[in-house]
Amino acid sequence: MTDMEAVAMRSQLYPAIAISMMVQFGAADAQSAANSDRPGMDGLSLEQQSKVGDLITKDAGMPLAAGKFQVAVGNIVPSDVLLRPVPGAATAAAPQVQGKSYAVVEEQIVIVDPSSRKITAVLQRARNGTKQ
Repeated sequence: MTDMEAVAMRSQLYPAIAISMMVQFGAADAQSAANSDRPGMDGLSLEQQSKVGDLITKDAGMPLAAGKFQVAVGNIVPSDVLLRPVPGAATAAAPQVQGKSYAVVEEQIVIVDPSSRKITAVLQRARNGTKQ
């Protein structure tokens, strides 16, 4: 291949790569916008996540050991796992958790839709359960 042919090939290849990247990033932006419009836990601010985490940590008791189920949004909590209702103070701090239940798995809190047992959010437990 001559230098001229290589230059011609690159000049055709670079725009194709640029277009491909723009399409991929545009799809990612559209997905992010769609997720931010979804109702429910996606709307919790960092302050609300922290407050709910603190309140549930105070209410929770002993956490479950990891391994019983995979902790991830969208996964189903098995029926043999006891779910507790989210405390009223947490729903006052974050109305998005009203009517939800929770379980604590080691250092994580899973917020669960009690009717489907689907995990809608995963929060971190407070480091100190007596935190105000």
